Amino acid sequence: MSSTTPGRIPADVLEALLASFIGNHARHLVNTWRREGRTGGFAHPGDSFGRVLAWAWDTNPDRAVALIAEFLNEVNSLADNYGLAPALSLDELLYGIDAALLPGFTGDAALIARARREVPALVAEPLI
Repeated sequence: MSSTTPGRIPADVLEALLASFIGNHARHLVNTWRREGRTGGFAHPGDSFGRVLAWAWDTNPDRAVALIAEFLNEVNSLADNYGLAPALSLDELLYGIDAALLPGFTGDAALIARARREVPALVAEPLI
């Protein structure tokens, strides 16, 4: 796969791609919980999630924070639909995101700190 793309992705297409990406990763995580059970304290969203999140942080930090909030909302909505409790906490997700970010990504501390500050205001349900 080429590391460059010809031209720019139109904004509406990029938003559709990211929404699908978030939904697919959330479904994968929840389906894993349904098959294998859930372990507390950690929720790894997947290495590809880490790559996309690092790209988002480097190109548009606001988008990166929004992606984290959207993922958390989607996971918790799906988990609730299946009666899986408790809800995924921001701390569990951020711990998993930190593990998913690629080695050499230098924005990890700033991304995690900003997400801790801003994501709670963006989620559908209050975080405890």
